[in-house]
Amino acid sequence: MSDIEICLNPDLDTEALAAEYVVKKRGQVPNIFPVKVADQIHEVLIGQVPWEMTYFDGQRDQNISLPEFQAMLPQQRMQFAQKLQQTASRGFGYSYNTFKFHEEMQRGKYLDHPLKAFDEFISSPPMVEFMRTYIGDPEINAGGAHATWFGGGQYLNLHTDKIPGIDRRCAFVFNFTKQWRPDWGGELKFYSDRAASVEEAFLPSYNVLNVFTVPKPHSVGLVAPFAAAPRLAITGWFYAGDAPKVV
Repeated sequence: MSDIEICLNPDLDTEALAAEYVVKKRGQVPNIFPVKVADQIHEVLIGQVPWEMTYFDGQRDQNISLPEFQAMLPQQRMQFAQKLQQTASRGFGYSYNTFKFHEEMQRGKYLDHPLKAFDEFISSPPMVEFMRTYIGDPEINAGGAHATWFGGGQYLNLHTDKIPGIDRRCAFVFNFTKQWRPDWGGELKFYSDRAASVEEAFLPSYNVLNVFTVPKPHSVGLVAPFAAAPRLAITGWFYAGDAPKVV
């Protein structure tokens, strides 16, 4: 990815897309990147990312490197999975793989990684201007992103993305999984304000950008154990003002 310029698809009809977004405060942008750009990002996510597993233990976020997780004995893995399932059954919970490249790069790490170009692109004038127009919010100023890999049995339970003191204006998901099947799960699901019903669900279609205004009850559906590919994405938020700084 370092030898090509990351850019939006020049054929996007931003005004028409914005007219659709304003109705539900969420939407999808097909073919967000030129095909060559999307394919290059896909290849980086498949083969050049130091993934770690992130999960919620009932009290706080936790992370474990994939080599460490894979080194567990079968009995240990089963006990680990059972604890996560018990937490998720009581309310909020998640389990998926991630590379928090924006945070790592703020710490001065991975500065030669191919996703450095994406980290710079997400807060570039063309991307910020597109988001301002698309969601109708001229105060958007910067974005922050991380990569995600949802495999079989992984999930992200119901939440709203609202965090006190952080001015998230919208959330986004750039999808990079080719040929996803609807019965593999992994949908981005939107709920009514009291979570009494599912209003809509977006499949992780290739080279499609999903966006929604924060706060909004949503989840990532359980990925089926028989899913033949990971649910790959780059996801994050756009903010009014600067993106939060990593301490």
